[in-house]
Amino acid sequence: MRRNLLLLLLAFAAALPLCAQKELKPLRELVKTGKNADALKEAARLAADSTWSSQPQVYALQFQAYRQQYDQQNEKMYLQQQADTSLYFQAVRGMFLAAQSHSTALLHKKKPGKADLRGRSTQAQQLRLLIPNLQAAAAHHYTHAQYAEAEEAARLLLTSTADSTLWDGEKPPTLSPFQQQVASLICLQGNYQMKRYAAMLPYSRLALRYQPARAEVMEELAVAHLALGDTATAFDTLRSAFKSYPTRQSIYDRLSLRYKEQHQYDSLLGIAQTLIAADTTRIDGRQDEILALHHLQRPDSVIRAARALIALQPDNAIGHYYLGMAYITKAQAVPVPVKRSGTKNYRTLLKERRSWYSKARRPMEEYRKLRPVSVKSWAQPLYLIYLNLNLGKEFEEISRLME
Repeated sequence: MRRNLLLLLLAFAAALPLCAQKELKPLRELVKTGKNADALKEAARLAADSTWSSQPQVYALQFQAYRQQYDQQNEKMYLQQQADTSLYFQAVRGMFLAAQSHSTALLHKKKPGKADLRGRSTQAQQLRLLIPNLQAAAAHHYTHAQYAEAEEAARLLLTSTADSTLWDGEKPPTLSPFQQQVASLICLQGNYQMKRYAAMLPYSRLALRYQPARAEVMEELAVAHLALGDTATAFDTLRSAFKSYPTRQSIYDRLSLRYKEQHQYDSLLGIAQTLIAADTTRIDGRQDEILALHHLQRPDSVIRAARALIALQPDNAIGHYYLGMAYITKAQAVPVPVKRSGTKNYRTLLKERRSWYSKARRPMEEYRKLRPVSVKSWAQPLYLIYLNLNLGKEFEEISRLME
């Protein structure tokens, strides 16, 4: 196999002008003597030079250097010796990159009507055998948080199997739907980790089909759209994700924060109640439900929701605070005339108002115990409670605090 590849290299060399053969001689010698690291440096130098970047022979030699690097590490693994995993997977990726560059260069030099891309059967055979290794490279790099290398390996897996020019006229290898989904997932999440948000989007369709990671992918796509300035798509994506995964904490948190910032309390109430229906133990959903009901001015519903929260978590400060505030709202809604009156109706209304203030006292005092430093939150409500209940000692104390 190696003899066939060397014959192919010699055939390309014969077709080059003498000046090109002279320039490529150092690279050819480095490959021939197995000095692969130096050969790869020289190949990279030539590929970066506009004069040589379109020469197919540069990439044919580069492929051979990577192949030799791969064979060295593969032999160590076979002999159960210490191999360099980094060099091994670098060689796998490198062969596919070199083969793609080789094809591009050949196409650049191709004459009309000439099938210059054929005749590379050895290279194509080697690539075909390396497809599982390229898959392993993508998985290895991703699990080791080497996101650039993982994304490159997964991308090469997708692009090379879709590129008919690499396979010497034969049918390209076929990836299963599962393989395509996982490769797309690694590309998407690798780019996400590197904050290359626009590069994520082409892989979204297939990555979303990988069900075990679908919720995570939807959330990452929402973050990407938000970073790219597409707020509408970002939150449409989050809402869609929430419908499918209402108990996923991070999705709920992002939506909840958005609705609070935008004062969209109807929407906040909707997701909070959906979360509670899915998981009755979720404290965050119950707290958001109470907050939304409070801002929507529905005190009776606040009372029911706050009692349910306190029953679930007796020392929940938010439950006690909004329960007290709901009772105060009920008290302030009682239409007691401004002027005192001795009529039965006046006395009845006044009694009703004081009854609501009396109910507000205990939860608001409990909130004060739970949050003693939050003076601005509990001082004014307690002032109103003590004033309306004619509690002189307590009223004087709270008045001094307010001063």
